[in-house]
Amino acid sequence: MPPKWVTALEEMEEKCNDRSIKLSSNQRAFIMERINIIKDEFRDMEIKKSLQEIKQEFKKDLMTEIREELNILSDNLYEAVKLEEGVCKKKELTYSDVVKDLQEASRGKKEVVITTKDATKPEDSKKLKEMIKETINPGKEAIKIQNLRTAGRNKVIIETRTEEDKKKLVQGSLKSRLEEKGLKVESMKKKDPKVIIFSIDRTITEEDFKDNVWNQNFQEATISKDDFTKGFRYSFMKGKRDSKYSHRVFQVTPDIREHLVAKEKVYSGWESHFIKDFTGITRCYKCQGFGHTAQGCREKEDTCGHCARRGHSIQDCPNKNRREVCANCHRFGKQSDHSTTDINCPAYRFALERDILRTGYGKK
Repeated sequence: MPPKWVTALEEMEEKCNDRSIKLSSNQRAFIMERINIIKDEFRDMEIKKSLQEIKQEFKKDLMTEIREELNILSDNLYEAVKLEEGVCKKKELTYSDVVKDLQEASRGKKEVVITTKDATKPEDSKKLKEMIKETINPGKEAIKIQNLRTAGRNKVIIETRTEEDKKKLVQGSLKSRLEEKGLKVESMKKKDPKVIIFSIDRTITEEDFKDNVWNQNFQEATISKDDFTKGFRYSFMKGKRDSKYSHRVFQVTPDIREHLVAKEKVYSGWESHFIKDFTGITRCYKCQGFGHTAQGCREKEDTCGHCARRGHSIQDCPNKNRREVCANCHRFGKQSDHSTTDINCPAYRFALERDILRTGYGKK
């Protein structure tokens, strides 16, 4: 069906050609000329409109195709990123993974500690080593030795491959031979692990919190209340002093630790708290060394925690305008252009890893 304007012009043209209608030849010519002009204009408009519709349709189809291609590209990119992340996770272990591996390694260690019987007459660690090697022949005794190392000033640690190898050292004739030379032989005693429980209301007492932990979290446990009471010991508190809540660190037995950490949450009263292993190590503010406090430090002089120089504390440091120097790495001749308190400090990580290996996490 033709457009209305075409029908209207055709009707006008028909009337104009009708000889029964009285029009002069000039009038007829004028009207026909104007009709033809209007026809041409409308045809141009129709063409432009058609072209515009074609363009719009083409644009719509093109955009649809582009969107489809982008969706496909996006899906492919997402899959590629997921694959890359998976590869990276396999390649790059986080420090948390390293800690877990160390905890597992700690469970499997079979270690024997050898010192002098008379604590008032300590032998040098190197001399102790020589005495042990003179007394024990691993080849003849069929003992698999993983490691032999000195620890401190008068202690030697022997790590064996199996539990049977360890028993040969702490029981029977080999132990007697070492004792005859004035040496004390015993299994390595590992310290209990620590856990940190988060966001505890500061107003709750240690006694009430401990009672809640027992009553609300150990109904199905095989641990007795007496063992829990002795084995769940408050150590210290962390967090901002002006906060309503604090994070509390407890030293616990391996059995209690396994039971609580497996739950991931501890219930107390009307609240629940996240819990995880606490892996941290004490740093002395006098010498900046690890594993002891300033109260038990043997050093006579302070070591600065900012510039690593001896003879003054960090509060009195005259070099605070200079870059920090790690006191521990500086002491051992390592790269020391970082803070003594940096958790990524190689010396700190070494001390932390050693501490984890000396902690008993249970047999699991």
